[in-house]
Amino acid sequence: MSTFSTKALPDRPDFALRFLEYILQLDLPDNDAFPLYSEALKDLERICSLEMQKLAMMFADDFMV
Repeated sequence: MSTFSTKALPDRPDFALRFLEYILQLDLPDNDAFPLYSEALKDLERICSLEMQKLAMMFADDFMV
C-alpha cells in the first residue's frame, strides 16, 4: 500500500498521511500460545516499520507542515 501511495499518488500527501496514521494505530494483539502467529505478527510489524520509513522519506516536507 505504501508503494501505491508513494508512486501512484505522489501529489496526494494527505492520503499518505492518513495511511501513515492508520499504520501507527494498528493494534495487533500478540498471543504467545500460538508461536507461528506470534512470529508472523513480528514480521508484519517489521514490514510496517519499513513502510513507514518509505512514506516518511517520500513525504518528509509534507509531514513536517
